[in-house]
Amino acid sequence: MFEGGEMVLSDRATDAFGHLKLGGIDDLVSAELKARSAKYNKGNPIQL
Repeated sequence: MFEGGEMVLSDRATDAFGHLKLGGIDDLVSAELKARSAKYNKGNPIQL
């Protein structure tokens, strides 16, 4: 999870011990990379 964010859950599925399964972080990371890319790519944002 990002600082100040919440845990990312793809759905409400649980594992064999009843713990919620994590998932779906890829969408958040992708959006964050796109938002920050121009700073490190000579002002040009990347296309995802």
